[in-house]
Amino acid sequence: GSIANPRVFTDACRLRTFAVCSSADEEAVTEQRDMAGNGDDEPMGALDYARFFGTIAGFIAFFYAVAAIFPAAAGAAALPTPLEIAAKVDADWTAAHGTAALSRLYTPGGRVITASADRLEPAADFAAAEASSPTPAAVKLTPLWAEREGEGVIHHLFETCTAGGSCGRGYFRLEQARGSAAWRIATDVWTLTPYKDR
Repeated sequence: GSIANPRVFTDACRLRTFAVCSSADEEAVTEQRDMAGNGDDEPMGALDYARFFGTIAGFIAFFYAVAAIFPAAAGAAALPTPLEIAAKVDADWTAAHGTAALSRLYTPGGRVITASADRLEPAADFAAAEASSPTPAAVKLTPLWAEREGEGVIHHLFETCTAGGSCGRGYFRLEQARGSAAWRIATDVWTLTPYKDR
């Protein structure tokens, strides 16, 4: 039979509150769902939920894996070699020689064995003497070899040449304080003489 208010019946039919709906009402409901972009009114099953959340979890896991791996790889690639570290110390020493800045390249308890090779001199005294010289010689250090010993220690051999003079070889023990990026000289052997049989 006819319905006094077809819209009310159609709404009720859409909400599934009545068991019987006319074909016209069913068509109206279908049209409304299609217009709303909700043509498929079937609820998601357990398998659908599992697939959905499994996909989301996979994307999250992939994102965190990429975020963890790439920065670590980039950091490892950017880590300087012992010889590169030694070369920087040599360049800093060459630039600071004859100035008060030289003392900052040594550790607080640093020691120097000078060319006389007769004592261990405090690095602070050595740097101060070099800085106070009225005509400090132009000295250039060139890295020859460097090797890391554990964490925070590098052994380094270098060539030292004085402008207009001869060249020799020396040794630095470089140390890196924990939590610091700077490397400083803990032991400085100014002159190494190759051993020769007599």
